[in-house]
Amino acid sequence: MVPFFLSKKKGLSFYFELPNLYNICLQALCNLSILPFVESGSDRFSFGFKPYRYSSDVYIYIKKLFQSNRNLSFFYHHKFDLLNSLDTNVWLFKNFPFDRTIFKDLVKKDNVSFFTNYQDFYVRRFDFSNTIKNFLFDGLVRIFKSKFYFTLTFIRSHKRKLKTIVKNSFDLNIYSMIVKLNYYISQWTINHHFTDYFWDIWSEMDTYTNKLLWKWARRRHPRRPNTWIYNKYWKSFMGSWKFFSIDSITGNINFLQSHYSLETFIYRFPISLEIYDLRNYKKVKEVCFKKNKNVLKGLYSLLWYKQQGLCFSCKRPFFLFHLGCFKLCKKYEDTDNSISNILMLHNYCYF
Repeated sequence: MVPFFLSKKKGLSFYFELPNLYNICLQALCNLSILPFVESGSDRFSFGFKPYRYSSDVYIYIKKLFQSNRNLSFFYHHKFDLLNSLDTNVWLFKNFPFDRTIFKDLVKKDNVSFFTNYQDFYVRRFDFSNTIKNFLFDGLVRIFKSKFYFTLTFIRSHKRKLKTIVKNSFDLNIYSMIVKLNYYISQWTINHHFTDYFWDIWSEMDTYTNKLLWKWARRRHPRRPNTWIYNKYWKSFMGSWKFFSIDSITGNINFLQSHYSLETFIYRFPISLEIYDLRNYKKVKEVCFKKNKNVLKGLYSLLWYKQQGLCFSCKRPFFLFHLGCFKLCKKYEDTDNSISNILMLHNYCYF
C-alpha cells in the first residue's frame, strides 16, 4: 500500500492508502483464478457477470420476450428471484416501473394485511410480497412493449455537441480531432442504439457530421479547389467515402466513425461447452468470430475477416468491441495505405 496524506484548511486533513500495482495485479489474478469454478457451476442459459456475455444480449433477450405473445409465467420464477437479493426494498419501490397509486395508503403503515380469493397480500416495513413482484413484472412488460422515440431536442443537442468539437479543434491536428469525435460518437451510439427507430437517425447524423467537416476543411484551405480538399481528407473504403487522418508520429490511421450500429443478435454458447477448457479454445474463438463479424464496418470489417478476428501480434481474439479495445498500425513504415499494409492489434499490443 502507498500512503498519502492530504492537508486541508480547517482541520479537514485525512490519511489514506492507495493500492500499488502489485496488489492490483494480484487481486485481478485471484479473480481470474476463480472464474473457471464460477463458470462451471453457473447455468449456461443465464446472464450475469460471466465471460463472453454482454449486457446488450440481456436487453435484446428481455425486450423480444416481452414483445412476444408467449406465456410469460416461467419468467417470473427464474428472473424475479433476484429481487430477494437487493440490499433494500426502498430502492426497489422508488425505481421500478409500476403503478404506485394503490399503495399510497399501504406504505404509510408499518403493518397491513388482507386476503383475497386469489392472492395473499402482506406488507410489513417494505418487505414486499409476491403480489408486489407481479405488479413490478407488469410494469416491466409495459415498458419493454412500448416504443421509444428520439425527440427533436435530443437530436439538436447531439448536433450541437458535434459542432462544438469541430469548432474548438480548428487549431488542433486532424488526428486528435478525429479521436475526440470518435469517442463522443461511440459513446452516443453505445448508449442509444437500442432505441426504437434508431435506423432513421444515424444517416442524418452522419450527413451532418460530414458537412461540418467539409466546412472545417474549406476554412482550413480557402485557396485550394474542392477536388484537392476531398482527396486529401476523404478516402473510399467498401463503396463509401470516409474522413480520415494519419498520425505523423506513429503512422496509425484513424477513420471517422459512423453512427451506424448493427443490431447485436442474441447468442449463447452450447450448454455442454466449457469455455475454460483449453481443448475448446478453438470453438470459443470461432463462436466469437461469428457472433461479432457484423459489428465492425468499413476497413475494420475487412481487417476483421482478413485476420479471422485475431490480433496480428499476440494471435488472440478480440472479445470487446469499442474504439478502445483495438488500434490500427502500418506493417511497413512507408506511404503505402493499402489494406495489405494495415494491421489491427489490441490496444496493449505492439508490432
